[in-house]
Amino acid sequence: MNRNSFHLLFVLSLTAFLASSAAVTGQVPQAQVPGPKVKPTVPLPVKECRDPAAESLTFVILSRDAAHPMRGQIRITGVVRNVGNAEFVSDPKQAKAILFETPQGGSPTDRAHQAIARLAPGASLTLTYQTSWDSAREFPPKYTLLVDYDPDIRSDANRKNDDCNANNNRRELTGEQINRGWR
Repeated sequence: MNRNSFHLLFVLSLTAFLASSAAVTGQVPQAQVPGPKVKPTVPLPVKECRDPAAESLTFVILSRDAAHPMRGQIRITGVVRNVGNAEFVSDPKQAKAILFETPQGGSPTDRAHQAIARLAPGASLTLTYQTSWDSAREFPPKYTLLVDYDPDIRSDANRKNDDCNANNNRRELTGEQINRGWR
């Protein structure tokens, strides 16, 4: 007897056995899973998550210079939102949102910042910076929105200021992106 025939015979035998068992008892037997009995599931409490995230970093052109159409004024806007499910509560000196401008090959300069003392779930704060722009500049700066914490914030015994996701604390907007949007 080959393997396929044996498998078919086994399935048919099992089906016949289950059908005869149901006919005798009036019930269809339930499959028995070996192992310990499992208690009925109880909904688990939702884990609290405080997550101030650098949600967006955008720009708008405020004006263009009539004499030099590649120049004008722009506004950079960064939004930090608590995308978690619990309120973030911290000493204002321990957490902040910062908008940096970094020239290519240079050091970052703080252009706007705000302490993050309380941020309810879904609530946000906005940082803005208005500046002159020359889209013909060969090496334009980049902008970075950063949610920044004191290094010891996770060891201060205040669980309400522990960020549950550090992977979303930074956004960048390059000068090249601004130049593409200028044209």
